[in-house]
Amino acid sequence: FDTAWMRISVTKVENGTPSKPLHEEPFLLELRNKTEGWITLNISEKNVYANSDVAVTIEWIKQSKNGNYLSFPITMPVPGVTHYYRFGSQNDWKVYPTMTTAIQLVTLKEKS
Repeated sequence: FDTAWMRISVTKVENGTPSKPLHEEPFLLELRNKTEGWITLNISEKNVYANSDVAVTIEWIKQSKNGNYLSFPITMPVPGVTHYYRFGSQNDWKVYPTMTTAIQLVTLKEKS
């Protein structure tokens, strides 16, 4: 697609699956004419804090009429990581250990 919109959330992981977002409003990301490569989303000004495991969720919310598909690369096996997937926002999460989508999450640790 020449344009696609994503909803990004940083979500607390409870009982082995993503549960509730750690922020009030999701982060909306508009991708225009992006066919490959990394995308950077800086949410540092949103002050998202976590003291336990988190999952970064990406929800494809809409796309332009120009295009045929959208894909995210999957890597496996990757020891020590988990991929979560659900088809539709109200369905149950499926858990895939040792599999990941190509996402890099950079965090800052607050001084004690």
